[in-house]
Amino acid sequence: MTVSQWMDIWFEARQTDLAISTKTLNEQMIRLYIKPILGHYKISNLDYLTYKNQFIDALLKTKSVNTVKSAHGVFNNAINLAVRNEILSKNRFTSMKISKEKEIKKGGVNEEEQLNFLNEDDLKKLLNYLKKADDMTHTALIWTIALTGMRKGEVATLQWNDIYLQKCTINIYATRDYLGHRDAKTKNSVRIVEVDPELWKLLDSYRKKIIATSNDYVFVNFDTLIPIGKNLAGRILNKAYEDKIISKKNIASRASSFICYNHVCSRSSNSCRS
Repeated sequence: MTVSQWMDIWFEARQTDLAISTKTLNEQMIRLYIKPILGHYKISNLDYLTYKNQFIDALLKTKSVNTVKSAHGVFNNAINLAVRNEILSKNRFTSMKISKEKEIKKGGVNEEEQLNFLNEDDLKKLLNYLKKADDMTHTALIWTIALTGMRKGEVATLQWNDIYLQKCTINIYATRDYLGHRDAKTKNSVRIVEVDPELWKLLDSYRKKIIATSNDYVFVNFDTLIPIGKNLAGRILNKAYEDKIISKKNIASRASSFICYNHVCSRSSNSCRS
């Protein structure tokens, strides 16, 4: 069995045990780091030195210590389950020291202060904060980014005919930047993501409220009926920081800023209501 195959099995097995914010973190670490780097290795053949050199040390060259620790933690938990299920005899990766001799500087700022995603606690606080807010557009916007993995430019171009609520999916093929509404930047950017049941309920409620505007775009300003700009999400985050809801002010423009999770939706039926 490959690492990629086992991570899928482990992730599916853990879905009912974890809070959604923890699952989002797990999904991101698997999708962005574990599978691309380790996915092709057989879990029975992956040794300590290979893991350290190819995964830990390689990530530390470009990622923060906290990010690498998060990725290692997810992988370590998956290996522990493999041991408990007697797929592996032991966990070879428990005594892993993760640190940098010198912190990488970016524009004179410590990289550790420039983490490009919200931690689990911040994400949970942010989603609860927005859910209680009066602005439904802001709430639906950030929840969509957080739970699908969409970039801010992609969510700004989202139209209702891209969302298939009964199939629990969203088609992503366009973005918005200084060039305006245009096709996705790369072939990999064209994709289908699954919709979490809780997000489905939110989008369904939002659709019923917004439908009176007869606007093709999902996220619009209720006063002007103009589609939102791609910078709105950043302004919402800055406001949450000013209100002391989250601890990070400068969040990157990618959806990974929110620790995205897009595999929650149950596939046991054809409806997100399940």
